[in-house]
Amino acid sequence: RTVGIPYRMKKASRKPSLKQRKRIRRKNRRGVGALYISRNQALRKLQLNLKEFRKLCILKGIYPQEPTKRFRSQNKTFYFTKDIRFLLHDPLIPIFREFKIWRRRLTSAKAKNKLERVENLRKSKPKYRLDHLIRERYPSFNEALKDLDDCLCLISLFACLPQTKLLKSSRVASCAQLCREFNHYVILTRSMTKSFISIKGIYYQANIQGHTITWLVPHQFTPKIPKDVDITVMLTFLEFYETLLGFVNYRLFLSIGLRYPPIIDHVKLNDANFLNSMRFEAGAEEMDESEKATEAEMKEVFPDYSQAVIDSQKAEKDFKNLFAGLKFFISREVPREPLEFVIRAFGGAVSYEGAQGTYPESDPSITHQITDRPTVNKSFTREYLQPQWVFDCVNTKILLPAHEYWINAKLPPHLSPFVDDEKTGYIPERRQKLNEMINIAKGIYPNESKETDEAEDADLMDEADSEDELEATKFVEDRYAKELERERAGKTYSSVVRNEDDGAKATMVEKIMKRKRDQKVEQHKFREMMIPSRRKRNAYYHSLGIKKRKFGHVKDIIAKRAKLDEQKNEQ
Repeated sequence: RTVGIPYRMKKASRKPSLKQRKRIRRKNRRGVGALYISRNQALRKLQLNLKEFRKLCILKGIYPQEPTKRFRSQNKTFYFTKDIRFLLHDPLIPIFREFKIWRRRLTSAKAKNKLERVENLRKSKPKYRLDHLIRERYPSFNEALKDLDDCLCLISLFACLPQTKLLKSSRVASCAQLCREFNHYVILTRSMTKSFISIKGIYYQANIQGHTITWLVPHQFTPKIPKDVDITVMLTFLEFYETLLGFVNYRLFLSIGLRYPPIIDHVKLNDANFLNSMRFEAGAEEMDESEKATEAEMKEVFPDYSQAVIDSQKAEKDFKNLFAGLKFFISREVPREPLEFVIRAFGGAVSYEGAQGTYPESDPSITHQITDRPTVNKSFTREYLQPQWVFDCVNTKILLPAHEYWINAKLPPHLSPFVDDEKTGYIPERRQKLNEMINIAKGIYPNESKETDEAEDADLMDEADSEDELEATKFVEDRYAKELERERAGKTYSSVVRNEDDGAKATMVEKIMKRKRDQKVEQHKFREMMIPSRRKRNAYYHSLGIKKRKFGHVKDIIAKRAKLDEQKNEQ
């Protein structure tokens, strides 16, 4: 017992026991609270400011999460705790801190007017690479191809933007060069499948190594950057996507036996001859032997190689060479880059005005001239068409009649190949005509198809009638055979009837019991349908609303089409 301190106070100041310490629960250390962490807590843990944290999350692919149960205030942004722990060991964090120190030293040197110090600091600016992030986020090449849609859309957008304080002209030029390299690969491999002109821009779709990639390229005019768009966030995405597309282009060109990056001819590049300004050298690797195998070799390797597979491959080959053997000339008033890209992607030859054109406009071997002027000095050895003909031919996979796309002709509707008309419930008149043209190109005529369908239906009806007759005759023959067996056995009519009645009663009891069981099951299902849960009821009503809106929209389109037909007939 110490002097001057009461015994009770000394006893009360003892540490809690182990059992008492186990009972103490710290806040958000268990349950749902342990899975999430707020943004402010993450900033304190990583020792970064908000701008650096946002950039790091975008580069690493970590996004805010919504907790399953709100255990804190409603105005907070949450992340997974495991994601923040994952960020702690990233090599970009020390580089961000070095950059912060470098920027502080640079501002200090500028304030003190130390010019030599400023120049030395600018030369020693911290730099970083994102190669480890590409390997981390995309362990295989197939996963990188799956995420290529957004990458191509964003890089194509920045390739059309004007120069600003944040966006340098060299950045815009590098984006345009990456897009041209990818387009050149699509041309070499004939990978394009669809193309569509819309108000937003031109949609392209390509099948690359079994993956369908769809991207949007803006129209060729200089857009204005809206003030409500945070360009810094988009530049962070662009920084990551530039690295990703560089890796993808390298692997794609390496797969077809070409070295990457290409050699740039700056003379052609300055003359706006973009696709021809790149020259690729042969690499060490070559294409796989399976890609070079002919149909005869495939039949030798695979004896069960069916004719249907051969026909489908032949049709695909014909589609890839849709414009093979045709020579196009693009007039100066027509946007050259998209038309050159589409025509060359299907084997056509392209030229245009200027010193970099492969052949002049007066060349007599030109088969099609793409123009958009009402009057032009015509030559009778070629077709003068509007640009829509090229895109409609690609979407229908056939060469459409040229008279609908002549210079002064009224163009038909440009239908989107990305819309399934059967699912929408309305098939436009133009789609029906295009389907007929496609069938005729395949050798299927409308009258012949109807006759063949009717003949097949008649054959099916005859087969069904013959099957019914066979079953009836078989039933009669079996019944007659049973009666003969009863007569040979010497059974009387009454005993046979009694046994049959007993068997009939047993079967009747089984049928009644089965019917009762089926009725109970149906009643149970009916109760479930009549009294579902609130979530199921809301989903059911939501689906009904979608169907009503869909059919209402289809009715409006049909009524509008009927009015247009009436106006045409009146004229």
